[in-house]
This record gives sequence, C-alpha cells and structure tokens, in this order.
Amino acid sequence: MLPQGGKSKPASFLLAAALVVALAAAGYPLSRAGSAQAAFSAWAIFVGAVGFLTMRTGRTGRWRSLFFSCLALVFLAGFKGLFSSRAAVQEVSFCPIATASTFLNHVHQIVLALTSGAWREWLPLSAGVFWLLGTLSLGRAWCSWGCFYGGIDDGMSHVLRRPLLNRFRLPPFLRDLPAAVLIASMVLSLAAALPIFCLWVCPLKLTTEFLGQGAERVAREIVFVSVGIVALVAFPLLAKKRAFCGLICPFGAWQSLVGGLHPFRVTISPDRCTACGLCIDACPTMVLSDKSLAVKKIPAYCNACGECVDACPVGAASFTLWGRGLPNHPGLLGELLDVRVLVLFTGLLVGGSLGGAMVARIFSR
Repeated sequence: MLPQGGKSKPASFLLAAALVVALAAAGYPLSRAGSAQAAFSAWAIFVGAVGFLTMRTGRTGRWRSLFFSCLALVFLAGFKGLFSSRAAVQEVSFCPIATASTFLNHVHQIVLALTSGAWREWLPLSAGVFWLLGTLSLGRAWCSWGCFYGGIDDGMSHVLRRPLLNRFRLPPFLRDLPAAVLIASMVLSLAAALPIFCLWVCPLKLTTEFLGQGAERVAREIVFVSVGIVALVAFPLLAKKRAFCGLICPFGAWQSLVGGLHPFRVTISPDRCTACGLCIDACPTMVLSDKSLAVKKIPAYCNACGECVDACPVGAASFTLWGRGLPNHPGLLGELLDVRVLVLFTGLLVGGSLGGAMVARIFSR
C-alpha cells in the first residue's frame, strides 16, 4: 500500500533517473577534471535520490529541506571558503539578492549603455536578461528550491523537532516588511550608486576586503553578525520559521512580484479546507495567517516549499498550475502527470544544476 500522497516505485524511479540523466548532461561540460566529474556524479545521484524519496513518501517539505540545506552547504564551501583558509574566501560572482536590491542601478546602466552607443557596455543588459530568466525558471518557488541563502535558515529551522516558540504568529504589520526592504534598498542603492543591502545588511559579507576599515568596518561587522545570529540561526531554531527569507530578503519580495508570471502555485481548496490552522503552523516563511485562511487564498509571498501541502490532513492545500490541477489519467502516466511532480522535477533540476556547478567548481580548483 502506498503512503499517503506517495507514488509507486516505477514512477519514483523514472523521476529519479530523469533527474540524474538531465543533471549529468548539463554538468558534463563543467566537470572536466576527474575529481570534479566524480563529485558532480555523486551530487547528481544525491539529487536523484531526493527526488525518489519525495515521490515515494509524498513528503515534499521534508526531503526538499534536506536538498535545500545541502545546497547551502555547497554554496558556503564554494564561495565562502567553509573548508579553506581565509585567503581563499571570495565573493559571489552573481547574486540574485544583490541584483534585486540594485535593480534601479542596473536599469540606469542599461540606459547609459543604450544612449551612449557604447555597445561593449551592454553586459548589464545581457546579465539582466539571464537573471530575469533565472528568476522565472521557478517563479516564487525559487526561494525554497534554488536560493543558496535560503537553504541556511531553512536548515536551521529543521534542527529541532519541535519549536520552543510554539505556534508563533507574525504580526500583520510586518507582513510587507520584505517589500519595504526591497524598495528602500533599490532607492538608496541608486542614490549612493552602491549596493546598500550588500554593504549593510547581508549577513554573509564577512570578508576583510569587503568590510573596509575603521569605524565603518566595525559597524558593518556588528550589523552582519546581529542579522546572521538572529535571522539565520536563533529565530529559525526557536520558532522553526525562516526569518531572513520571510522578513528581510528583498529577493523574496521581488519574486512575489514577478513570480506571478510562473504557473506554479499552492492553492487552498475551499470545499476541502476545514480551517484547522495546521498549514499556518507549518508555513516556514510566515506567509499564511488566519486572514488568508479565512478567505482560502495563499498570499503572493508563498514560495512553494510544500510544507503546508504535507501538513494538511484533508488535502485541501495542493500544488497547481495557475490555480488548477492537471487532468487525471490512470496508471503510471497519471502518477507522472501531476503538478506536484512537475514542481519537484523543476525545482530539483534547477537547484541541482546550480549546486552541481558549485560542486564542479570546488573540485576543479
């Protein structure tokens, strides 16, 4: 007998095999060295195993969190020198959070490039296009399947079995705080011609070269450490909620705006919902509230992590395409033609490709 929400072994194996083959095809050009090829292959098999376990058990949130946390560790090892000397620490070459918070600066650069006729300065335009395509590859789900930063507080929120701050509810006036951070970051960055969010808020910017000197460096260290301890460690541990993603990150707010163009949704069925509130307790980014549950509508800040889908005892919360499911088909085809399977495959493929590129980079050095 299949577990609730789970799929058969053939369907689970097919998804896992498809993920391994797709990742291997995407990563082969990146891993030319023997050690890099072996590491990338191991990573692809790990991603395939996560896909299999998610399909077989029907527990999207649990296995996604494992994958997401490992993605964050790969990021820390590759870009932040987790397993290397301080001299090897380097900055992220292209950060979606930084791009969102300096979006107006990029627009300004594009305008200058177009009006000046300096065709070689079109890089901001091409980089912006690739960045936009990347954000649309998962839509709102990016923040739970592909973001290196998000995997940190997500992993910390799963360390304890039960929260010490039980049944935490976010005050309504804080719900739009990420949007305020995004707007303030964009305006201040444009005015100063500097990445303000990166300079003063991002808790992963603890490198000597970036901090500067004197009192300014001390002030940044205090802010970075404070945000890191509270938002990435303490609050996720105590409340099992992702404070950085749910309350601070400007990219999450950006995704809530442009993510609506992507078809993936989490939808509440009014006919099935009993308003038990378990989905509110399960939501790690504090998107759901009593108000949203009353109207049976999930806000735009949802990042399709699947925790509420797993927690709902009556199946009222589900993955959909623009609010609708796919037609039912019998047998193996019906198991694979499921929106939850599409979200799982896309999320693991996109996030797995990014993680695989990191793995190849680490072992190619």
